[in-house]
Amino acid sequence: MAVEVKLIIKFRTKGKTIFSWYDGVMTSTDPFVGRIDLVNVASIGDRRYGKASVNLTSIRDTDSGWFECEVLFPNRTPSSRNNGTWFHLTVNGGNLLAIPPINQTTLEGEEAKFICLVKDPDLKVIWYKDGIPLKEFQDLIKRSYITKENTLVINPTDMGDYGEYECEVTNIEGEKQTAKAFLNVQYQAKVIFAPPEIHLPYGRPALIDCHFRANPPLTNLRWEKDGFLFDPYNIQGVFYRRNGSLYFTKVDESHNGRYTCTPFNELGTQGPSSPIFVTVQRPPVFVVTPHNLYIRKLGETIEMPCNARDGENGHKPIILWYKKNGASLPMGRYSIRDGNLTIINIQEEDRGIYQCSATNKAATITTETELLVENIPSSAPSNLTAVSSATSIHLAWLPGRQKHTVEYSVWYKAVGSSEWKTHNVFSPRSLEATITGLNPVVQHLRDHGTFNLKLTIVVVMGQKEEIGFSQLVVHPTLKLHGHNHTMLTKCTVWSPLIVHVV
Repeated sequence: MAVEVKLIIKFRTKGKTIFSWYDGVMTSTDPFVGRIDLVNVASIGDRRYGKASVNLTSIRDTDSGWFECEVLFPNRTPSSRNNGTWFHLTVNGGNLLAIPPINQTTLEGEEAKFICLVKDPDLKVIWYKDGIPLKEFQDLIKRSYITKENTLVINPTDMGDYGEYECEVTNIEGEKQTAKAFLNVQYQAKVIFAPPEIHLPYGRPALIDCHFRANPPLTNLRWEKDGFLFDPYNIQGVFYRRNGSLYFTKVDESHNGRYTCTPFNELGTQGPSSPIFVTVQRPPVFVVTPHNLYIRKLGETIEMPCNARDGENGHKPIILWYKKNGASLPMGRYSIRDGNLTIINIQEEDRGIYQCSATNKAATITTETELLVENIPSSAPSNLTAVSSATSIHLAWLPGRQKHTVEYSVWYKAVGSSEWKTHNVFSPRSLEATITGLNPVVQHLRDHGTFNLKLTIVVVMGQKEEIGFSQLVVHPTLKLHGHNHTMLTKCTVWSPLIVHVV
């Protein structure tokens, strides 16, 4: 039961053997060379095909006819039986193409030919690669030509020529017939790029890549460090990735050095990469930082220091300054020298939090400082808006510039009334308030009553300072009219502002 049985498989047509298989060796004859092969039954998973089934590609008119499949037993007596199976192939196709191209496998640098023989020499033939006209491939068109029989010749081939080629035949009536074939360009494994220098972050994981191409696929990849074999299997904390890259779980000083990688496949290798100089870099460390807070007056100048280092060799990281809120540094009024930020003629908009960052290949670190600008006058709230109902008005606003934490209070009165009422906004962070219980002067008239409102900002301790007024807001009020019908009329909201400051 466990004994291996060797078979000879033969396919015949028109009295000639066109394909045979024995002990893993396949042989085919013209015009079937490159077009006939055993079906990979395991890959397609179709039980209709036996192990002796064949696949015929690039079918042409001359393939029509009867085919016989015969299985021979060389170690038996007799070695053959009347077990031949016959098949008939009928070719139904266009009347333009006589011999289509067939799949090609070639070594890089050698010649490749794709035949596209037409039945009428007056037919028009266009070649494509991967669905794109061949003339659009500038490099390929320089290394190829088309014969008078419409055969495409590529010489020499390049690894980039790998792909699907198609010839399209068209007659004067516009009828078309196409045929495709695949070009497999094989070459020794080779490195296509190697960075001259890499910085790895000390104490962190890192990768060193080997950028290569290989067809057939990669079988082995060899790394060397400082001229000696660098085998991750014998080095703690270093591993191979599936693509051949070196993975360091935690970089340390011992990983400094000169690395090369050499890829291999079944055809061999084109040699090692150029040297990759690896430098282990420690994260930056601040040696000078700014104070937590700076206070300056309008028009003055300030210099905020910042400096860092990242190694013992005097190398310095990149120092950058920026505002934390994303605003730009004042154009024409700032300069950075030796890591120090200088701002001249300080203006109101210069106040805020500034960040200094130090960056190298290993990490980025930051430090913060705040700049306060004195003698900046307070300003009124802005963007005051109102939403009204029949008996209430909802106000919202944006805060102005204030020197202290403030509390808001809304003052309101009906038009024509001399008595002001107040509504306190209990949360100092709240920027909205609703005035309820408003009673229009005459509810049954067409227009609602209108109210004047003013918004005040109060600090419990301190002296009063009158700043000015917020904007005038004209807003419609809602009026009930008939059965649940509403209409809009104008409501003027006048909101002068008084600010109490310390």
